[in-house]
Amino acid sequence: DSQKQTVRPDTLAGSGQSGVDSQSQTVKRRQAGGSIGKEGWAERAQQAEEAQEGSDERARVLLDLLGARFELLFASGGADSSGGVGVLGRWSAVRLWWRTAWPLNLVIGDDAMRRYNSVFAFLLSVRFVQLQLQRAWLQPQSSLRGRRERERSRAAQARLRPLRALRAQMGFLVDALQFYLHADVLEPSWRQLSSRIQTSSDFEEVARAHEAYLGSLAVHIFRHVPEVCAALDSVLRSCACLCELLETAEDRAASASLGGNVSDGSYEPAEFEKIQAQFWVQSDFFLEFLRGAHSASPDASPHLAQLLMRIDFNGFWSGGDRYN
Repeated sequence: DSQKQTVRPDTLAGSGQSGVDSQSQTVKRRQAGGSIGKEGWAERAQQAEEAQEGSDERARVLLDLLGARFELLFASGGADSSGGVGVLGRWSAVRLWWRTAWPLNLVIGDDAMRRYNSVFAFLLSVRFVQLQLQRAWLQPQSSLRGRRERERSRAAQARLRPLRALRAQMGFLVDALQFYLHADVLEPSWRQLSSRIQTSSDFEEVARAHEAYLGSLAVHIFRHVPEVCAALDSVLRSCACLCELLETAEDRAASASLGGNVSDGSYEPAEFEKIQAQFWVQSDFFLEFLRGAHSASPDASPHLAQLLMRIDFNGFWSGGDRYN
């Protein structure tokens, strides 16, 4: 197993630093329940309820409660499905550990936490890429200055159109995926699990319901097929790489508007073409998988039909128009 490093919750509420100490020793998980017992937990929960919403006191109490039951861990290595270590790889290394007390640990044990963390890391990566793509869309607004500067940088800005067009395609796909994950998978699955637990008085039935819930999550977020999992990870990596390339190109275009040499180029076309090709190939593979899975069992996968409709409602992705 990879080494894990503790990230205290209160460090995440500060100046935005990651809170990861690369020199930390291997984490030894404490006994379930942490340093706050049942009475202390109830007391802190009452304090949080009484504290003013949004106040520092409420935030402090909530962090104490989280710290008593949860640990945010960082698995060193941070390798993704391709073995690469980059921005996305570091995010995929984040782990959340919940110290459960008996008899809940019979339902949510080490294997369940591992599967939860697989879901957690994937959702975190998708959200991170979505925010990066949105930030890249806002970037051109800050690079445009006065009228004279815009005219001088027109040639440099024109060179960025292929990058912005690809960013728009990536943003559309990731937005559709993010909505599907939360609206069509997580929320309905959680409601179904909660309903089964509330109406059950049998421990074994609860355990079976929870196991079915984890299995359903893995299937519906596409982590059960290694090839599809690798394709999605590759799509997300392509998006992150384009955002970095676009940010660098925007900076160079901005310097061109101030008198820089536009002919030097704001980015390497070969690098862009590599990112574009990787995104197209892997996204096509993912869409083909969706079509095949839905065709094989259309009644059993209504959410896949909705995801396909959101992505390819006008035939843009299946008709080959995006290659032009």
